[in-house]
Amino acid sequence: MNAYAAALLHAAPDPEALAARLDLGTRPAALLARALSDTFYPDGMPERELRALLRPDAHEPLTGKDVLALGVPPGRGVGEALAHLADLRRAGTLGSAEAERAALKAFLETKVR
Repeated sequence: MNAYAAALLHAAPDPEALAARLDLGTRPAALLARALSDTFYPDGMPERELRALLRPDAHEPLTGKDVLALGVPPGRGVGEALAHLADLRRAGTLGSAEAERAALKAFLETKVR
């Protein structure tokens, strides 16, 4: 039910007014915000399924596993790399998984020197 309500809110010109009129509460709007974010969600999660419907061109963001696979030891460095990627996503500079991987590699090269 929340996924349907979130999709409905996404299409509405005034989502807040529609949510209030239909007495939906805050859960569908919160689900919509998560689905439209660049946060990773595993297969089967409603956020991931809703994202696939609403943003079919969206790519799955890199995760800590990807950072570790590039040789970063577990710890603070993984978080720093993920925060850097999140900043670039918010700035709109990463449009694909390949762009994320290239940005991650460039960031890691600056940390090695």
